[in-house]
Amino acid sequence: MNLTAEQAWNVCGYVRLSREDGDKDESNSVTGQKDLIRDYLSRHPELRECGMKVDDGYTGSNFDRPAFHEMMAEVKAGKINCIVVKDLSRFGRNHLGVGEYLEQLFPFLGVRFIAINDHYDTLHSNVESDELVIPFKNLVNEAYCRDTSVKTRSQLEIKRQRGDFIGSFAVFGYRKDPEDHHRLLVDDYAADVVRDIFKWKLDGISAGDIACRLTKDGIPTPMDYKRSQGMRYSTAFRVKEESTWSAGMVLRILKNPVYIGVLEQGRVTTPSYKVKRLVRKPREEWAVVENCHEPIIDRYDFESVQKVLALDTRTSVSGTAVELFSGIVYCGECGSAMIRKTVPSGKKRYVYYVCSAHKNEKSCSAHSMRIEALDEIVLVALKKHIRDVIDLSNLLELTDTAQLQQASVKKLQVRLSKKQEEIDRNQALLRSLYESLADGVIDREEYHDLKKTYSRRRTEAEEQAEAIQAEIDKEMASFNEEPLLLVAFITVFGTVVGVFCAWSGKWVDTVLMRISDMFLAFPGLVFALAVAAVLGGGVQNAIIALAAISWPKYARIARSQTLAQKEAVYLRAARLSGSGTWKLIFKHILPNIFGPILVTAMLDIGTMMMELAGLSFLGLGAKPPVAEWGSMMSDTRNLLTTHPWVTLAPGYAIFVSVMIFNMLGDTVRDWLDPRNRRQEV
Repeated sequence: MNLTAEQAWNVCGYVRLSREDGDKDESNSVTGQKDLIRDYLSRHPELRECGMKVDDGYTGSNFDRPAFHEMMAEVKAGKINCIVVKDLSRFGRNHLGVGEYLEQLFPFLGVRFIAINDHYDTLHSNVESDELVIPFKNLVNEAYCRDTSVKTRSQLEIKRQRGDFIGSFAVFGYRKDPEDHHRLLVDDYAADVVRDIFKWKLDGISAGDIACRLTKDGIPTPMDYKRSQGMRYSTAFRVKEESTWSAGMVLRILKNPVYIGVLEQGRVTTPSYKVKRLVRKPREEWAVVENCHEPIIDRYDFESVQKVLALDTRTSVSGTAVELFSGIVYCGECGSAMIRKTVPSGKKRYVYYVCSAHKNEKSCSAHSMRIEALDEIVLVALKKHIRDVIDLSNLLELTDTAQLQQASVKKLQVRLSKKQEEIDRNQALLRSLYESLADGVIDREEYHDLKKTYSRRRTEAEEQAEAIQAEIDKEMASFNEEPLLLVAFITVFGTVVGVFCAWSGKWVDTVLMRISDMFLAFPGLVFALAVAAVLGGGVQNAIIALAAISWPKYARIARSQTLAQKEAVYLRAARLSGSGTWKLIFKHILPNIFGPILVTAMLDIGTMMMELAGLSFLGLGAKPPVAEWGSMMSDTRNLLTTHPWVTLAPGYAIFVSVMIFNMLGDTVRDWLDPRNRRQEV
């Protein structure tokens, strides 16, 4: 189609900036290109601007660009007949593709093409010079693209081999270091979720059930969590507006070695800078660097999970939990997997493991094993292994769950704060909806739809927050009831020992009372320090120490009261009437000795509160985040000279509580005193 200068030109300016170009040169920026094109149009009145298309962040090695496709659609629709660019490199760096557009497609469509800085205009082109100069410029532009691609690939490979993280977004469980974006730091909230996922998998829970549990608990998916942190994150895995956890998400986390401090990068590549199709590289060509960052998961746990994933650990049709030996029992003769088989017999059901090779192919001899026999064999072997590997001190350290409970409470508190932030955010959005409706930003239909969405999200977040708070209360209950449980235990234990000694007499009484004398000889605080040195600090060990030195007092009270009642006339009469030993103890002895023991127990509640607070103050009891008055005083003792009320407040609470229980004990003692009853009569 012939082009003439007299015809009207509907111009579309085209601007492109690739990631590699950046803003290192202002003339290459989007703003600079727009200003250059508009300045050119202002000096040529025959050119009328009809639009400006921008592809920001797209390579010039191909024409797969959204704004470019929009422009060509308008060209084919006849809305545009002139395209203006800054230079040929902004239009494209593929010399074959650019040549096809300039020499074939644009002349056929009657489109005028102008490259300002290259002084190229198809309306005033010099055929002889352009046939030589323009292809050469396109080759230079493509060579620049190829050179940039080679340099970028080599630089990225150097960073991978060095152990630098080169991903756009950190893996779920980590965040980028603000000072070094190639280094990963642990994200405490997301890391706790990852630890839970691995723990549940080791407990035998399937990936699908883990996903359901995470969704039920209101844990945001990796994509939603990144977006909640203000990141412009998107993924091809998203299929719904509100994403939920799936088995695939859980499996990707379980299989990712990044959680043990290992970076595996460079697993995929592209054939060339022109072809963007991803090709998976052989594993020996991956860039694998260990100890790049702080691990979230212990290596042994990670390897155990990989073994579990490789096993056949499917649940039965009627069951929800994985069987204990699922996928790990093999035939000793042929090495085939053993199959679990249930045989009903009347009202009973017998479970066997049989060889799959014999059952399916008859290639192995017939043999089976009862699950009870297998349990016994494994248990004996496990006990032997524990005795050979773990000594007593390590076993005691493993069984101390106080720190695990505290970590669990802290993790739940972090999740609760996240849910509260979500509730506040949805509440703020609800408040802003009416303002948007009043200002005309949204119409009434949009207002009702958005209000319904935000209200539903707020309600779900509130329900999930209540569930988390209930878990926190459950975890904290064991810490809040320590004095009462401790007093109840030593009261019952000491009373049983005292009554048994008094009733049995002879050598039993002598031996048990000498043992109680040994415990009474130890000062309470010194004994607690000794227990902490052997077992370590923690609430449970503090309770063990206090219980050990407190029960002899109740044993002696119960013994003396029982000896007094043992010779009473009414007890002799009951014995002569045929009452047995247990009836005498429960019907006659215990009711009559209950008063003094109850008074002592009431007074001891305050004493135990004070002693537990003292141990916590010394670091041998409860530790943060558990709210305990002794540990609170210890944490704030440095503020005693500047802000004394911060330290004195928990001390005053201890004082008031101890006084209340002491007064309650005095009241109970006065009420049970027979002399006070006779005075009232």
